[in-house]
Amino acid sequence: RFLAHQPLVVAVGSTVFAHGGVLPHHVDYGLERINKETSDWVRGNKGSGPPPVHVSGRESVVWARDYSMPEKTQCDCDVLEASLSKMPGMKRVVVGHTIQAPHGVNAACDGKVLRVDVGMSKGCGDGKPEVLEILDDGRGGVFRLSLDESKAVVRERVAGVAA
Repeated sequence: RFLAHQPLVVAVGSTVFAHGGVLPHHVDYGLERINKETSDWVRGNKGSGPPPVHVSGRESVVWARDYSMPEKTQCDCDVLEASLSKMPGMKRVVVGHTIQAPHGVNAACDGKVLRVDVGMSKGCGDGKPEVLEILDDGRGGVFRLSLDESKAVVRERVAGVAA
């Protein structure tokens, strides 16, 4: 029930976070509305019906892959631009859902999408943990942190994100 009290889509500063991605029709529908309806569904407030459309299906904020395909040429930057243009003040979207092997945390679309799924589950990629760090809403840089062989923290700028 932890998830019942967490937003499905959240904005922090000028960054939007969503597991799969935020598409233009999600913004049109309303991100707060998506969060409320999902929370109500998880808590059972609407009975035991099917999940809301924005939770299931290939075009949902949970399962969309429009911005997360590992090859940068497969990222739909036009759709991303359309989504961001509908969210005043938002500069970037952070997504997971699609393992970014062998790249690790990376950016596409001129840094407007940050892809963070490194597949660290033993059952799904067994990748090494990485952390995304966005300093001062991006003005202080966007970094990926990982551990080297001696377990020391390695901090490097995410390529493709303007300083």
